[in-house]
Amino acid sequence: MDNILFLVASPYQLFNAIVIRMSVLQECRCDILLRSAISWNEDMLKRLEEEKVFGRLYRPDFTEVESSFWGLSDEEKMELVENPDLYYGEEPIEFIYDKIFAALDSAAWKILYHQCVLKGKKPDVIQYDEGLRSYSMDFKKSDNRPFFMGEYGKNNFCNAIKGMYLYRPEVYSVDEYDYELYKIPNPYENTILKEKLTYIFGNEPMPEERFIYFEDFFFTDRHVTNDMELFKEIARIVGKDNIVVKTHPRDDYDRFAPMGYKTIGKSNTPWECQLLNSTVEKKILISVTSTAILTPYIIFNKNINVVSLEKLYKWEVPLHTDEGFQKCLDRIKKNMNENGVYLHMPSSLEELRELLLYMKSN
Repeated sequence: MDNILFLVASPYQLFNAIVIRMSVLQECRCDILLRSAISWNEDMLKRLEEEKVFGRLYRPDFTEVESSFWGLSDEEKMELVENPDLYYGEEPIEFIYDKIFAALDSAAWKILYHQCVLKGKKPDVIQYDEGLRSYSMDFKKSDNRPFFMGEYGKNNFCNAIKGMYLYRPEVYSVDEYDYELYKIPNPYENTILKEKLTYIFGNEPMPEERFIYFEDFFFTDRHVTNDMELFKEIARIVGKDNIVVKTHPRDDYDRFAPMGYKTIGKSNTPWECQLLNSTVEKKILISVTSTAILTPYIIFNKNINVVSLEKLYKWEVPLHTDEGFQKCLDRIKKNMNENGVYLHMPSSLEELRELLLYMKSN
């Protein structure tokens, strides 16, 4: 029986970790480590422990060193990479794990992996679904930075990847890889799992408005963009009373409510859990780049219309210029449209206007 450690950095990752653990890893010992930089809902974590989904729950506090990491020189980063006890402390976990499940390839997870190696354990790394970046990024090429070379480079995190768990492995866009792809089962089809997820995360009703706009990270990260102009035009077309804004979870300031728009702020219930218990087939989901608008189809195989404003956006999103990302998006669009679930990507304001007027009247 394998000893497995899940590394979790967001409620969405926790949702997926629970689905994988309860669907395909019932016979394994599974512990979990929560990233300290996240403001976790303590009541939700109490319910998680009460349900005994995982064995041990680790919460090492490395917030201070993590928040300063990217401001360090390459030499200072290298020192932390080569000496992970300076990052996490000497014993942040038991060094007993055969496999580490991680979503994406953050520096924090790479350094923890190197600490495992230095403590005499070299676990396999299994990636798990974290949105479209999981489907389009070649993680084996992501360690080619000076501060991830040296001793770390001999036993690094990305070279230890032995598999990926994805809801839609058929749209994975990396052409060459030497690990297995595994499909995560649809949690909507598992009654026991569905009930447990609802109890842990809570349940909130879907908003009544037909159009739901998902704010992106641009304002939060202080990018100068035209996303507000695009939203105002959408609200003008569909009507202010017919649209609600789901603000970005990292944003502490609501830009929309002071202008009279209806908003959904931070919630203890992840969007994925709302989808688990709601009918959304008649909703229209809109965003510039938020992959949350694709979640109903990717995770739950629900029929829904989606509008991406990517082609109307004036600031370049680095991930979206990546060839792998575009290939993945093309595959998703093809699969969705073949199954009567439409991903619309208007290329002009006039095309957007005609699309929204059609949707509003049908």
